[in-house]
Amino acid sequence: MRQTDLPVQKLIEICEAQIQGKGECHSCHGPVPVCFFINEIGSAALEENDRTAQKYLLGLLNHNNEEWRLISFCYLLQIPEGVLEAGDAAVLAEHKKKPENAPIIRDALNQFYNLDN
Repeated sequence: MRQTDLPVQKLIEICEAQIQGKGECHSCHGPVPVCFFINEIGSAALEENDRTAQKYLLGLLNHNNEEWRLISFCYLLQIPEGVLEAGDAAVLAEHKKKPENAPIIRDALNQFYNLDN
């Protein structure tokens, strides 16, 4: 469930600015972490079937930050088959096949299914 009413493009802009170290977003409680915005984007991808959000999450699968990749993959796992555009589904399928992605996929599945190991 979304926690803001910000448009997806604005969420992506804020997220990218933070990822690139060009600024922080602050609330009355202090800095807002990048993962908050990734979760907002993930919610839009899943609940609103927002294609821009889905594509952004797919792009984060190649980022060097494991936490951001994990969050992205968790959301992408929940998108029903046939909802992603064919090219995006192919990108996700290729991501799943790469042996170097096995640990992050395992962690995402464990979180998604709440498994211990």
